[in-house]
Amino acid sequence: QQVADTVSIIGRGRLLAEGPVQDILRSSGVESVRIGLGDPQRATEVLTAAGYRVAPLDQWRLTVTAAEPGLDPVAVNRTLAEQGLYVGELGLVRADLESVFLELTSAEHLGATPERRAP
Repeated sequence: QQVADTVSIIGRGRLLAEGPVQDILRSSGVESVRIGLGDPQRATEVLTAAGYRVAPLDQWRLTVTAAEPGLDPVAVNRTLAEQGLYVGELGLVRADLESVFLELTSAEHLGATPERRAP
């Protein structure tokens, strides 16, 4: 990722993705926001009601993803602040080339049986 301009990702002899590294990363749609706050349970309720997917990261932090591409960290923060929930930590988490590779090839791994492979 740090030295390549373009990449080709191949799984079981099939071309799964090809192009500039930044385009491959953007097209993965894997983007989330990591937030830390005092009431993660209430934040989960608020964000879920607003249409976000929320997963606990630890006791005080959550990972938030959007149902559609283009996650806006400002909108996540605004949604929480409007409900009196204030964020102490907010960070945008973007996919790296390794995670995109693993996502694209997950159904193409060695030993995958035809019924387990992606259509």
